[in-house]
Amino acid sequence: MLKTVTIAGIPVELKATGSTLLKYRNWFGRDLIADFKAVQRSFESEGEVSGEVFDIIAKLTYTMAKQADKTISNDYEEWLDQFDSFPVSEFAVDVVTFWASSLQGTSESKNV
Repeated sequence: MLKTVTIAGIPVELKATGSTLLKYRNWFGRDLIADFKAVQRSFESEGEVSGEVFDIIAKLTYTMAKQADKTISNDYEEWLDQFDSFPVSEFAVDVVTFWASSLQGTSESKNV
């Protein structure tokens, strides 16, 4: 699945696949499912982006951007530096819902 989000005026293509969970864990040493639950809790209780949520969404965005564009640097901080600002609150919902939608099946199950 592909989606383009705009970050600080720069279009960024994202790709979500079955390996997104593994890549996130390998690159950041964190469990994306657990992190995703923390993001959900934060949005439900606070309705805003905390430092932890900013970090999770930034890393998820990087992971999916790198999947879509293999030329992106292996250095996460270098990738972040290309943006004059990183207004997570402006694109967080798009990123999170896009990734969550990649977890849902697209075909109907059939009784065998």
